[in-house]
Amino acid sequence: MQRILLTLFITTITFAACQPSRDTYRNDFVKGCVTSYAKDSTVANEKGRHYVEEYCNCVGDKMNAKMNADQWRTFNKSGDTSLSRFKDDIQPCKDEFEQKVRSLKQ
Repeated sequence: MQRILLTLFITTITFAACQPSRDTYRNDFVKGCVTSYAKDSTVANEKGRHYVEEYCNCVGDKMNAKMNADQWRTFNKSGDTSLSRFKDDIQPCKDEFEQKVRSLKQ
C-alpha cells in the first residue's frame, strides 16, 4: 500500500512539475504582445521598442495578478486579444505607454 501511495505521489508531483506555470503563460503573452508591435513604425526605434516591452510587461503583470495557470491557458488558446475584461486593471499601463509614444513623435 505504501509503495502504491509513493508511486502515486511521485507521479502527481512529476505531472504537476510538467504543467506550465502561470508565469510561463505570462511570459508567452508578453512575447506575443511585443511581437504584435514589431511592425508598428511609431515604435520602431530603440526607445520605442523599450516602451513596448515595458507596456507588455505591465499588462502581463496586471493580468497575472488576476489569473491562475488554467485561466491563462484558456485565455492564450482562445485567441482573444481584446483584453476587455482587464480594461480597468491595464488602463494605467496603457496611459503611460501612450504618453511615452507621444513623446517619440515630438
